[in-house]
Amino acid sequence: MVNNDAKLKMGRLSFVDTLIVALFYYIGARVGLFLVQPQEIASPIWISTGIALAAVLLRGYGICAGVFLGSFFAEFTLYYSLLHITNLTPILLSSAVIGAGAAIQASAGAYLIVRIIKTPFPFRSISNVFKFIIIILLSCLINSTIGAITNVVGGFLPVTAFCKTFAGWWLGDFTGAILFAPFILTFARFSKSTITIPYVLNYILFVISLIIFELVVFTNIFSWNSTYYPIQYMLIFFIFWGAFKFNIEGVVTYSVINFVLSVWGTINRIGPFGSGDPALESLLLQGFLSIYTIAGLILTAAFSEMKHSESRLIQLNRELESQVQQRASQLEQESIELDAALSAIADGLIIYDTEGRIKRMNPAIRNILRYDEAVFSLPIEERMAGIVELKTAQGNPLSINDMFIKKALKGESVTGEASVHVFGTDERYWIHSSAAPIRDQRGAIDGVIITFTDLTRLKQVEDALYRERELLQTIIDSVPVMINIFDPVISQIEINKYTEELLGWTKEEVLHMNLPEAVYPDPEYRKMAEEYALSSETGFRDFVMIAKDGTKKIVSMAHRQLPDGRLVGIGFDVRERKKAEEKLQELTRTLEQKAIERTAQIQATNEELESVIYSMSHDLYSPLRGISGYAGMLNELLEKSEGDQEARLYADRVQDITKRMEHMISAIKFLLGVFKDVYPRQETDLSGVFTTIANEYKSKDPKRTGEFIIEPDLVDWINKEAITEVLKNLISNSWKYTVLKSYKIEFGRIYKDGKATYYVRDNGIGFDNKYAEQIFRPFYQLGGYPTGETGYGVGLTVVHAIIRKHLGEVWAEGAEGRGAIFYFTLGKSINDSSAEELSEQQE
Repeated sequence: MVNNDAKLKMGRLSFVDTLIVALFYYIGARVGLFLVQPQEIASPIWISTGIALAAVLLRGYGICAGVFLGSFFAEFTLYYSLLHITNLTPILLSSAVIGAGAAIQASAGAYLIVRIIKTPFPFRSISNVFKFIIIILLSCLINSTIGAITNVVGGFLPVTAFCKTFAGWWLGDFTGAILFAPFILTFARFSKSTITIPYVLNYILFVISLIIFELVVFTNIFSWNSTYYPIQYMLIFFIFWGAFKFNIEGVVTYSVINFVLSVWGTINRIGPFGSGDPALESLLLQGFLSIYTIAGLILTAAFSEMKHSESRLIQLNRELESQVQQRASQLEQESIELDAALSAIADGLIIYDTEGRIKRMNPAIRNILRYDEAVFSLPIEERMAGIVELKTAQGNPLSINDMFIKKALKGESVTGEASVHVFGTDERYWIHSSAAPIRDQRGAIDGVIITFTDLTRLKQVEDALYRERELLQTIIDSVPVMINIFDPVISQIEINKYTEELLGWTKEEVLHMNLPEAVYPDPEYRKMAEEYALSSETGFRDFVMIAKDGTKKIVSMAHRQLPDGRLVGIGFDVRERKKAEEKLQELTRTLEQKAIERTAQIQATNEELESVIYSMSHDLYSPLRGISGYAGMLNELLEKSEGDQEARLYADRVQDITKRMEHMISAIKFLLGVFKDVYPRQETDLSGVFTTIANEYKSKDPKRTGEFIIEPDLVDWINKEAITEVLKNLISNSWKYTVLKSYKIEFGRIYKDGKATYYVRDNGIGFDNKYAEQIFRPFYQLGGYPTGETGYGVGLTVVHAIIRKHLGEVWAEGAEGRGAIFYFTLGKSINDSSAEELSEQQE
């Protein structure tokens, strides 16, 4: 299959691949040499050039070794057969140089094709075909130059024959490449899925017809063409047939069949190229084959582009139809949404046609103009009569038809306010109306839209806003805080009453003066204050201001930008803040002292609690040992006297329970020690500790099969005794739950959110993940021991206590029948600094 990537493979190929390419290259060379009549150094059609180029495009640069070998042996046999030189050294050197030139030429051509055309199969577009032809022309200059120079320098040809040899070599390589490289590339990528019975029958008909016509043109099988009319130009029909019906496969099939039969006829001096000078006829044959093949490639590319365009047009048509359907659905939905929107808006809306008739209205219009559909059939002025009276702001009667509809139909946009009086009531209110023309796509006026807005609520809001503004100004003037409002260039400043009292200037005076120059006489200090006011800094900053009477006022100021671009400054007298700070410091000291005292009380309580628990656990040992001893003695007596079996069973249970209680008390004492002890940290080899514990378990039960997988060189900063206890309990847990199968217990380190996280994983019976938190509680047991034994439920509690003592975290994950995994961290790990890099390596 062809490599469709934009890069060729660089790896070495097998010896068989190299040998096959060398063999085909050699065979192609022998065929090309056979075409030379009489025998010369350069062949008119060098088939091997096409074989070499196609091989590199298909198999990569590594196949160049086969190209070199094939060219070397072909040149060697040519020199030896033509020149009969006994000294083989110049023949070997010349053959090697020309072989290297052939390999370089094939590599260069393939490189340029993939680099420029971006594909090793450049026959799907006309531009790519032209690029392919130009690249072949350029790359064939390489070996033709090397070959001609080598033959002249080696003494095989005179200097005068250089140009003729170079031209013949170049054209022969070009013809071979343009004929056979497309043929090989095409059938190397040919898919069997395209083969159907009609396809095969048509293809056979095409090939047979082409062969018959070629025989007519290039042989004397049919004597009627003994005069050799120029019917070879009718072969263009087969190019169209092959390109249109079979795409590139038909064109390359035509090219090869045309090559075989035309060359055969020419060699035998038959056909249109077999009657004149052999050198000239050979050149004409090259042109005939190359031009017809190029025409076929271009025609195929044109058909391919046409088919692609047709496919694209069909796809675009489908997409357009889909978009039209979607747009129609959208328009229908938009119409529904528009009706819903018109029904939802509070403003009244009426759409008129050019005759003043209503086309559409929304429900809100009934509430605003106080009439319904029954009156809409009346003329506009009659419609209003007897219901409402409209007047302008000056008290003049207002006609909707004259004021809005007629003007809008002339292309004007009209707005206005009117007072509405509902006849028969004392109700009066204001409305705002706007009229605008509706235009069609050509810009012609197609109607009028008028909106009616009830201004009653707006008037109420305006009144409320005015009152609120007065209230806000009263509040601003009442608060004991400096409030200054100024424009972005700090030229116009408004101040409140407190600022007047603090600085001494009135509002009227501030409006006609430069307040910053007055309160900040120092230009540098004033510049710093203004820059702070205009900056995005949000905190308060203390400033020294000079009041009107010359006294200094220390004010803490902060500024914010208002939506309209103006700035508001807020300031506080620093004396009040200082008092608050001193009071806060005093409260802080009091709270700190109380916190110290409370901490001491909690510590003393904890110590007393630990002492009580330790004493209780110690004092319980003696009674438990006594109960256990008496139960044992009772059991012995029952055995000797062959007493009641049920009594012996109860005695055994009492003894087991007392032993279990002794173990639980020991666990409590151990946990108290964990909570109480201080664990000094040191650099610890966790892998070594885990290995030691694992070896102990393997030696205890050597019959068990399985493996411990331990990540090497895991070192961290932790107390060695503590981590030994942690790992021992985790291994013990995994060892117990893997007893029924070949165990697999792993220990390693991963990184979660940049944190070094250690884990112990096993392939045991696992557990339901909903119990992942409960298993760390003291004396909590899930049960399900494979051996039927029971534990005491403290191992994982010890693990949890030690890890928490190191400021780490421990958690578990599991699934029934699929094993369990326990994770733990160690607080601040020495490995956390490289966590991000190691996380990337893990991924």
